Amino acid sequence: MICLKSLGPCALMDIVGLETMYHVAHYWGEERDDAQLKKNAEYLKAHFVDKNKLGMKTGEGFYKYPNPAYEAAEFLR
Repeated sequence: MICLKSLGPCALMDIVGLETMYHVAHYWGEERDDAQLKKNAEYLKAHFVDKNKLGMKTGEGFYKYPNPAYEAAEFLR
């Protein structure tokens, strides 16, 4: 079982799925006409979604699975 409390934002995004993160950022960027959210959505799309790097479910996102780097005891040292 994964302890979500000990994970950072990139690991959490990999778990949720980067296409989901893209859709959320895109929606709220448009809804609020927020330039930064729109840029974030485009970054996620270009660097992850378009490359099928969707997180845990595809084996790669910010980290590679199985055995992502954040699971190593020395990760934050």
